[in-house]
Amino acid sequence: MVFAIVTALCSITSAHAHAVGTSYLHIDPAGSDSEVAVRVELSIRDIEFAVGLDANGDGRITWGEVNSSTPALVTYIGRKFGLSRGGHQCALGDSDIALDQHTDELYAVLSTTAACGSNGALAVQSDLFFEIDDSHRTLLAVANDEQSGGDGAVSVLTSTTRHWSTAEPAGAWQDFARFVGQGAWHIWIGFDHLAFLMLLLLPLARATTLDEQPHIWPRVTSILKVVTAFTAAHSITLICATLGLLHFSARWVEALIAASIVVAALANIANVATRYGAAMAFGFGLIHGLGFASALADITTSTTRVIPLIGFNFGVELGQLAVVAAVFPLLFLWRGSPPIKDRAILAGSIAMGAAGISWLVQRTLLS
Repeated sequence: MVFAIVTALCSITSAHAHAVGTSYLHIDPAGSDSEVAVRVELSIRDIEFAVGLDANGDGRITWGEVNSSTPALVTYIGRKFGLSRGGHQCALGDSDIALDQHTDELYAVLSTTAACGSNGALAVQSDLFFEIDDSHRTLLAVANDEQSGGDGAVSVLTSTTRHWSTAEPAGAWQDFARFVGQGAWHIWIGFDHLAFLMLLLLPLARATTLDEQPHIWPRVTSILKVVTAFTAAHSITLICATLGLLHFSARWVEALIAASIVVAALANIANVATRYGAAMAFGFGLIHGLGFASALADITTSTTRVIPLIGFNFGVELGQLAVVAAVFPLLFLWRGSPPIKDRAILAGSIAMGAAGISWLVQRTLLS
């Protein structure tokens, strides 16, 4: 049973470890009375599905193809994104297009200004990519709005929550809840984070523990040590990075996360994971925390970091605990003989190690 879960987790080695689509919206009303600066950042992968970029069908998207598709992309954004002030729709101006990178994905960045009224609440409506991916999310960052008296804010727009406005009552708790959900979702769709956690838990499925006692409490203690070490470590770097105390290259962080999976798999194969599990959880947890921080780095500002940081970190912990709570009973109740368990753990470790090698190659040699 455990082996089936492991192989299912590692079956998509050719895909990115974070497959959920994410867009970014930056709204800055601090210009003139009637103009609002708008920056929309969309994944090249998502744009290809929505409007098509690969004009010659060769499977490669070039800057020329992205640039020539700008009119179609602007039309798509005009249909799927709305900005209004005081109940009156703002008119988007001409757009400049550039390329940027978030973690291991290439993004098209469109910068424009919107002609809006000078008074009233600012409102954002986004339907970006929901027609192709119901799980898509848009991370929204809004600067201070002196015209409507609104403070800077960050929020998450999803298929069920597509609207945001400064006219709505103070939504700190609503935004907190949204980021809790995003933190849990991030760990659940973060196959690399789950693979690393599973590799640390798999050795605890053996019939005996380090002290050769087949009882539950030694295993509970071992799991708590591993999970606590991982939680403490990634919380440290997540907080420090999101507050701007640490600066890092997202590309190399993603590569090191993949490397952590390979190392954990090798530790299982060498049968030393139970001895060094907590140490590996803490050491590599510091790296995984930087990976979590990359999900917030592009929308948090100096005045709006606290709510998304606390909510997202809390959500990550809840998501992680949910995985542990689901897996641990299976590990303990698994009644296979020790040789069968050892072979299953070995096979699962090899499968996840292969996934880690695949991600490592993608994030270094092929990036």
